[in-house]
Amino acid sequence: MTNAYPPNENHLLNLPGNHPEEKARTAPLARRLSLTVKLPLIVTALLVLASLVSTFLSVQASQSALTDELEKTLSTQVASQAEYIRSYLIWTRSMAVDLAAIAGSVDFNQDDLLNLIKSTLANNEQVYGSTIAYEPYRFRTNLFYWAPYYSRDPDGTLRFTQLGTPDYNYFQWDWYTLPKRERKPVLSPAYFDEGGGEIWMVTWSVPFFDRAGNFKGVATADIAFSQTQEIVRQIVVGKQGYAFLIDSEGVVLGIGEQGGNYQIMVDSLLVSKAQAQDNSWANLINAMTKGETGFARAIDPNGQVVFVAYQPIGLDTGWSLALAYPQTELFQPVTQLRNTLIGFAVLVTIVSAAILVLFTQTITRPLQALSLYAINFLREGLGSDQALSPIQIRTNDELEDLANSLNQMTAELRNLFDTLEQRVAERTKALETLLEVSRRLSVVTTPRQLAIDVVEQVQAAFGYYHAHIYFFDEQNENLIMAGGTGAAGAAMLAAGHSIPKGRGLVGRAAETNQPVLAADVSQAIGWLPNPLLPETKSEAAVPIAIGDQVLGVLDVQQNVVNGLSENDLVLLQALASQIAISLQNARTYEQSKTQADLEATVITIGQQIQRAATVEETLQTAIRELGLALGAPRVKIKLGTTDHQQPTQLEEEKA
Repeated sequence: MTNAYPPNENHLLNLPGNHPEEKARTAPLARRLSLTVKLPLIVTALLVLASLVSTFLSVQASQSALTDELEKTLSTQVASQAEYIRSYLIWTRSMAVDLAAIAGSVDFNQDDLLNLIKSTLANNEQVYGSTIAYEPYRFRTNLFYWAPYYSRDPDGTLRFTQLGTPDYNYFQWDWYTLPKRERKPVLSPAYFDEGGGEIWMVTWSVPFFDRAGNFKGVATADIAFSQTQEIVRQIVVGKQGYAFLIDSEGVVLGIGEQGGNYQIMVDSLLVSKAQAQDNSWANLINAMTKGETGFARAIDPNGQVVFVAYQPIGLDTGWSLALAYPQTELFQPVTQLRNTLIGFAVLVTIVSAAILVLFTQTITRPLQALSLYAINFLREGLGSDQALSPIQIRTNDELEDLANSLNQMTAELRNLFDTLEQRVAERTKALETLLEVSRRLSVVTTPRQLAIDVVEQVQAAFGYYHAHIYFFDEQNENLIMAGGTGAAGAAMLAAGHSIPKGRGLVGRAAETNQPVLAADVSQAIGWLPNPLLPETKSEAAVPIAIGDQVLGVLDVQQNVVNGLSENDLVLLQALASQIAISLQNARTYEQSKTQADLEATVITIGQQIQRAATVEETLQTAIRELGLALGAPRVKIKLGTTDHQQPTQLEEEKA
């Protein structure tokens, strides 16, 4: 709650620096380093720091931009080169597919088959060699092996070799067993074709079948690995970068000249933990062997930091192509930029420091005037006209704005000081009124009288346009109006006005057990207009509750928009708590009084009956007293009899 006692002037001026001992502690400040010196030093230091940070951020931004651009470029380039290798492999596979299709549909004699292989190989210069290898006895019933093979000599001539011999036994080679098992075209792992081409190669093998769908043999197209290696070596990656191609085990299938000395088809690019400077290269190679696509920074086995874009070749080869770009080559322009920025920053700092020394004077003088104004304000307080005289600064900048703000603040403080006592008195009066209303409610003994007293006292105390109070019915479903002010309140009481729980502001407050404030009822959702209260502009409904049990709702209205505020809500909530207690006390009192009256009536009737001398007098007394106690217009007593006697009946009826 707001303090009911207005602060005095000494209390308001109880600020740091206003005590003698505080002034004694601040006196040495005059002998400290002048702001005229400190400001240029601080600004120069900040300028140097800003230059360094700016240089660092510029370098980082440039490096980041270059890295992002390199990632796009390398990713595009590696995708293009991988597609080229795939196209090369697919082109080669098409030859094997064509041979398999012909071999499966035509039964050749020996000469026709040789001519087919030879002519097809002659027309496909990218293919090193080719064969059509048959299952045992499928070419001729007397031939267990049959696999005629043509390959290219270095001078380009075609050389014939019969692979269908027990020594070569092509049935055990991968290029034959894999397509037979998979029943689809297969690119074999790299192998040295001993007894065939006598070189490192890979083979496209395509199975073919007879008309019944039975496996008949394999048609092949061999790719000399020297051709693949040449493709990799010819890929240009910057000035010092390189490309490399590996298989699913990390073995080098091809590498550029800048990548180091590796024995193709033998050496692996996986390095041991002892050799690696960090795990970046191992992680890169592992990602490539898993067939992933990506871009990474790593330290290669040569100790060089490189950015690498990689992509799998696909086609179930397990191969992966990578392009490595050295970091030193990428960041060389950034290094030159950094040196240029540092030199420029030094020059700017020197020139700026000289200008700041001169410019500081235009700042410190107004600041000294502001400081003197503040000291006088603290020393003299709000009661001195001299301290409140406006400060005059004409700099056409923020310092002038600050001076104007200080002048405005001083005027507002004076106005606050002048009106504070009045505001405190108003708040104190409101609280006293609340206490008086609460005191009067404490002596009310009936809910009906409670409702009437509440609305009359609330309206009189706070000047509301209208006030009324609702209590729940026995089913706790409808809010029955129990009291209201003015002619409108009397009319609603006479009409038995009620509101269902949950409807309108009153029903919502009862249902949620939360106060509802509508500063502008025209904008309030669910507000219910009342034709008897046409001037209502704002409304507040506060639940009358004890804990979670809602007993009713106190509702007040004003005839101006924003006529009710959170302050009213706080006061009404406090009053509603008092009403809830008083209502509970009144209901308890009524119940106790009713019980006491009933017990007194029973005792009185008993005493009257005890004085009767005869049974008939006893019954007459009982009839009379019960009629009076119950307010019944007619009371009758019938006594039971035997079968042969008429019943005795006594009756009394009020006139």
